[in-house]
Amino acid sequence: MTSVVLAACHVSRLVSGVAATIFIGRQLGNVGFGVVSAAMATVGLVMALSDFGIPSAHVVMASRHHRRPEIYTQAGVYLMSALGLVGALLVVAIAWWFSGSENFGSVAVYTMVFTLPLVLQGGQLYFSGLHATGYSSRAAMIGTAIVVLGAITRMVAAIYGSSPGQQLMLMAFEMLVGALLGWCLIASVLLRKPRWKRLAVASRHLLRQALKTAVQGQAESLFLKVEVIILGAFGLVALAGDYAAAMKLLEIALQLATYLLVPLIPRLARIVKNRDQQASSAFMAQSVGMLGLLGWCLMIGMMFLGPFTVNLLYGSSFSTSGYAVIPFSLAVLPMILFQFNSRVALLVGGAKRNISALFFVGLMKAVVLSLVLHWMPDVTGSAIVFCFGAWLVWYVSACKNVSCRELAMYQRTGMWAWMVSSEARLHLKGWLAQTKRTGDILPN
Repeated sequence: MTSVVLAACHVSRLVSGVAATIFIGRQLGNVGFGVVSAAMATVGLVMALSDFGIPSAHVVMASRHHRRPEIYTQAGVYLMSALGLVGALLVVAIAWWFSGSENFGSVAVYTMVFTLPLVLQGGQLYFSGLHATGYSSRAAMIGTAIVVLGAITRMVAAIYGSSPGQQLMLMAFEMLVGALLGWCLIASVLLRKPRWKRLAVASRHLLRQALKTAVQGQAESLFLKVEVIILGAFGLVALAGDYAAAMKLLEIALQLATYLLVPLIPRLARIVKNRDQQASSAFMAQSVGMLGLLGWCLMIGMMFLGPFTVNLLYGSSFSTSGYAVIPFSLAVLPMILFQFNSRVALLVGGAKRNISALFFVGLMKAVVLSLVLHWMPDVTGSAIVFCFGAWLVWYVSACKNVSCRELAMYQRTGMWAWMVSSEARLHLKGWLAQTKRTGDILPN
């Protein structure tokens, strides 16, 4: 039942997010949508940096100490509140910078609203605590209700002619509702008298655990958002809107793949823990085959239907977005496999190489895109830069990961069999046959 609830919540979030994006894009046009996208990408980096991966670390630590998880909740709230204050100051600096910009001056004041969910971001730990104690479905339903209601509110505002700044403010209030609800429900834990020595120990454990995923999360966020930020910095907000509209299809494809990774990675973690090398190799080959099949289907579908879909949904003001869909479709397959490779690296080693690749390739994309925009400001050129970056980070994560050579073994390239080796295809056929017999999409 829990898996059904989680699947329903995932679909609800996906549909409401796509619908809100289309409504807002059509109402604001490519210029207004570009302002919103670039501003939100910049603020989103600050917000991702401010939580430092502590909610994910809290799930792990509270699960390990399920009899006394309160100490980790208290430590996490104090840490996130301190980091949120720093993030709020950074948002104030961004708002000040926006105020002097011709394109972003109208949204500078509205950007300040994001300081509230940042200062109160410790409330997120209530929901991570539900995941840690086995109530994932409850956390998913509460979070989905907030997201869906927020999306409906933003769509209604778009129908009645909202401005880019008002849309940003509504996004900030959506985050604020979740933070305030979390604070109300977690208050009983925080009212207990803290034991400072235990809090210090718990804080160190949380930070140590958070470091394992936080840096990689920041690197991935920067890699995905650097083009929109660069376009906004160059003042090309219309191109930023076209770029964001085309990239939405890639984001949907990655969300579908990430949902498949949710059951795959814990199962692989259990196999790795048991030190069964044969089972681990077989499961990785099967997983690569599954993700490769999904990636090929999404890539081909997006390539042929994506341009028409973007122009149909967003309207004539996004006419150039259709051309950018083709490079994004070519980036679907490497990005899906990179998501898998990066999570495998966290289990077996090699995460540092992937993180370095994300930062290095992200910086390289920023430099190359700056040169491209100087000579030829075009949304398709920006998407091509992203596509080359996606293939490069996949190559590093698969073929240059010396800690897990099997990833390269199962992801070979060739004229007729790109990305999936013959062994991975063999395990894929076995998985399809077993799934047909048992009716279980992930048979043991």
